[in-house]
Amino acid sequence: MREQLLFINGEWVKPETGKFGEKVNPSTGEVSGKFALATREEADRAIDTSYEAQRKWEGLTSVERSKYVYKIGG
Repeated sequence: MREQLLFINGEWVKPETGKFGEKVNPSTGEVSGKFALATREEADRAIDTSYEAQRKWEGLTSVERSKYVYKIGG
């Protein structure tokens, strides 16, 4: 079963507590996956680094941003 990790500062990391919640299909009651349960500190770190990344992204020209988008899109 797939475990969805936390994405913090450009990296997928396991939660410090090691705890995961379960994603349940409401129509079947079947567990289809697990997701990491973040601590307050992990959530704060993810939010802080996302603000930093956004400020860097805003500083790029539209041409520079489009290069990233095309690269991601494959």
